[in-house]
Amino acid sequence: MHEKEIEKLEKRNKMLTIALIISVTIIFAIVIQPAVYKWNNPEVDTVLFSGISQEEAIEIFEELRKMGITPSAYVGGNIMIPAKYAQKAREQFEVREEQ
Repeated sequence: MHEKEIEKLEKRNKMLTIALIISVTIIFAIVIQPAVYKWNNPEVDTVLFSGISQEEAIEIFEELRKMGITPSAYVGGNIMIPAKYAQKAREQFEVREEQ
């Protein structure tokens, strides 16, 4: 092979390596980073109840406040609370439904 052809191949290999590194970085940012953020940030909101009326939401908000949990939102029939309280709230509502 000629020297120019070898240089072209080396340049092509460098470009492919750079493209691969950029691709892996983008995939990491899109897929891995949100999971790491949620793991490290317990204040991320989660849906406690979905598909409920505004009247039901008012009752649930009152019950949550009695438990010491501040609901963060009622959007489109969904009650959102900080994820770190979700398990406790679900358990409390299950106990109340059984009674």
